[in-house]
Amino acid sequence: MGLLINYENDEIVIKGNKIDLEELSDYIKKIALSNYNINHIHLDNLTIVNDNSNIKNLIIEKDDIK
Repeated sequence: MGLLINYENDEIVIKGNKIDLEELSDYIKKIALSNYNINHIHLDNLTIVNDNSNIKNLIIEKDDIK
């Protein structure tokens, strides 16, 4: 299925089943806990974003500020 990421009424809605949301959580946790130069990840239809989303790409980025 993949995540449906849509912009609706000035809100971003991320919708997915349990597995999709757990996978998103894993990506976020991977970036947050990384001690390496991995400070962002691109999520798109090649990873977990559903083709029916009106937001096709999501970038999760860790700020260098501690």
